[in-house]
Amino acid sequence: MQTDNPLLEPAYILHYRPYRETSLLLELLTEKHGRISAIAKGARAKRSMWKGVLSLANPLLVSCVGRHDLLTLTHAELNGRPVSLQGNALFSLFYLNELLMYLLHRFDPHPRLYAYYAQTLVAMEYATQIEIPLRFFEWMLLQELGYGLSIDKLAATGEPIDVNAHYQVDPEYGVMLPHSTVTSDRDIYTGRMLEELANYRLTDDPKILHQAKRLTRRLLDPLLGGREIMSRTLYK
Repeated sequence: MQTDNPLLEPAYILHYRPYRETSLLLELLTEKHGRISAIAKGARAKRSMWKGVLSLANPLLVSCVGRHDLLTLTHAELNGRPVSLQGNALFSLFYLNELLMYLLHRFDPHPRLYAYYAQTLVAMEYATQIEIPLRFFEWMLLQELGYGLSIDKLAATGEPIDVNAHYQVDPEYGVMLPHSTVTSDRDIYTGRMLEELANYRLTDDPKILHQAKRLTRRLLDPLLGGREIMSRTLYK
């Protein structure tokens, strides 16, 4: 990437770690350039102008310069109210950020996903059931990456699913009627859950939420290529 005269653009920090004596190495999700890496020089110094700014869940405006994959942060400021996440909501943030770091290519912008990420952080801040915004974000991520399925209709006929029926979901084919050889409930999903997830309106029903989690995990795990999501362990 070549950035010589950058303008401020919206961004969130996905991850940061110490770099050399006083700097930070940032992984950023930006609206216009996608995922980027940048060095924030002097960010850990006592008199850093970025104290209290470079934190997870803070909506930012940033600018970076550089001609390679590792850029240099030249400006960062708050772009709205910081989102306060604690407990399971904070672990969920770690999880979302890990997914994005593993699954998004550098400099591949997804402005729609960026906007939904911002909405999801606010939703998690106020959620009484954190699983609902998590499942919605996972589903949106799959759509953006090109791995989404039409789960509100049968793949073979296009016929709408019956919310009172049960179905199988093939990651490459779509929704099917259950085969007679299916022996595990783990391979079966209710039409109600499929219809709710497809329309981003999951209800606070433990069975529905468990099925939705099974489905999104089944679709996401192959994309991760065996890489372990550490925040899943924290969230258990």
